[in-house]
Amino acid sequence: MESQVVGVDLDNTIICYDSLFHRLAVERGLVPVDLQPSKKLIRDQVRELPDGEIEWQKLQAEAYGPRIGEAGVFPGVRDFFATARARGVRAFIVSHKTRHAPYGDPEVSLREAAVEFLRAEGLLDCLRDEEADVFFADTRQEKCRRVEALCCATFVDDLLETFREPEFPKTTERLLFDPLNVYSESVPERRFASWAGITKHVFN
Repeated sequence: MESQVVGVDLDNTIICYDSLFHRLAVERGLVPVDLQPSKKLIRDQVRELPDGEIEWQKLQAEAYGPRIGEAGVFPGVRDFFATARARGVRAFIVSHKTRHAPYGDPEVSLREAAVEFLRAEGLLDCLRDEEADVFFADTRQEKCRRVEALCCATFVDDLLETFREPEFPKTTERLLFDPLNVYSESVPERRFASWAGITKHVFN
């Protein structure tokens, strides 16, 4: 019998976009080639440009859609899901991701692109029901309700805003994935700089 259910966010938690956003922004002439390949740094610099918010959303549309295959997976992610499967722990992926990007190709489904990425990376094979264990939500509130409906004992996310939502279930353990040390050490959530640390915490 399964004794535990874990949930994991997708973008910037499982999928690492740093190098891809750097490549796209340089291709469009939005940032210098020597800028550190960090999604956050690129976002902040692009948003300072004229029509920067629109340019940033165009970058997101490319990265999350037709170019997602050029993104990577954070080190340790595969080990986490493989360990969950080996231990009989049910793992779900729950993502706040709309079906289409406002400044992207309307024919491209961001959700289908994400599922195909997970399939290509072999991560669906680690889920009990594969694609059926991947959930998408239009809003952060809907995402939180899904986490509660799935009875997740633990949830991993890179955004503190997710855990601050009033609808995030109070009984779910909150693990903050913070590889770049963005958040203050004073936050009450457990912070982890690596997936190796998350795996050790959850399964040991």
